[in-house]
Amino acid sequence: GSLKESAEVAFRNECDVEMMSGAYYKHLHELIDEGVFSEDELDRSVMRMLELKAELGLFDDPYHKASEEKERELFYCEKHREIARRAAEESAVLLKNDGVLPLSDKIKKIAVIGPFSNTGAINGFWTCCGDKNYAITVTEGIREILPEAEIFSADGVSAKLGESSTDGIDEAVRLAESAEAVVLCVGEAQDYIGEARCIADITLSAPQRELVRRVCEANPNTAVLLFNGRPIVLTGIADVAPAMLEMFFPGTEGGRAAANLLFGRVNPS
Repeated sequence: GSLKESAEVAFRNECDVEMMSGAYYKHLHELIDEGVFSEDELDRSVMRMLELKAELGLFDDPYHKASEEKERELFYCEKHREIARRAAEESAVLLKNDGVLPLSDKIKKIAVIGPFSNTGAINGFWTCCGDKNYAITVTEGIREILPEAEIFSADGVSAKLGESSTDGIDEAVRLAESAEAVVLCVGEAQDYIGEARCIADITLSAPQRELVRRVCEANPNTAVLLFNGRPIVLTGIADVAPAMLEMFFPGTEGGRAAANLLFGRVNPS
């Protein structure tokens, strides 16, 4: 019925660590003052935690073998990036392909369009110390495969919640018309998904739906990449997109993984 009652139930059942709600911090002293619990019970709870920390060796080595030198050696090292790339490749899902994929590596002009075409913010919400500046963008991944090609890039629209502007779509369509193929990157921003970030409407935003429709009309050789952290309604997209590849939030090597999937260097599995 209340946060105080939650604290009482949890403590009575020997939940010794209560981290996020602050129930113990706010109410445990009241429950002891009121005689619901004794200080001896509190001492026993504390002792269980101290014994566990001692068992883990945290009094002798508080950071548990952590090493700044090891961190510099391993953080974003090539071996780990390779694992991240493989994870992104193997978690992607091919939703649709009407003969568009794989794209040819002989392409001379390609347009990479959409709010996720040229950003490293594709890591997802719970990435802790992950840095979008280290992430490979979709445009960068494609450039590695097509080093001699002309690559046109434009956002077209924003992925911000509530954004209604479609001012950039005409430019995106112009680029699509001039390209041999289009990679269209749409979805939801990573800051809008994750814990405590519910939304009432899981349909892709109206500006992004219009972007998909007009770009696919302008160039039927278009593959749509989806970046999202929850299910999204594909009404208005699935019926017009010749190919759709679900990337979710693929992490640091996401752009490189996307390019490998688009150009058939690996198969969606």
